[in-house]
Amino acid sequence: MSSFREGFVAGIVPFRHAMKIALAGMVMAASLLLLGGGLVATAAYLSPFPARIAKAAGEALMLAGGLVSVVTALAAWREMFRKSWPAGHRRI
Repeated sequence: MSSFREGFVAGIVPFRHAMKIALAGMVMAASLLLLGGGLVATAAYLSPFPARIAKAAGEALMLAGGLVSVVTALAAWREMFRKSWPAGHRRI
């Protein structure tokens, strides 16, 4: 590295790749969590049978949102460590 700028750019590259994955996962997880929470909240105003279905569907969506969040966080970390390996994405 001949300058601070080159070193900085080389150091930030792994984060740029990981942030694309992390932000996409956050958007998807947030939408699933909000949709699931809305279904659970709406279930309180329904008659008993549809309420059970709405509540179960809402809880399933919230669990899916949590799972998406965990999986994308792990994928982002994996990508960051893969890109920050000394040989880049080509391991020797």
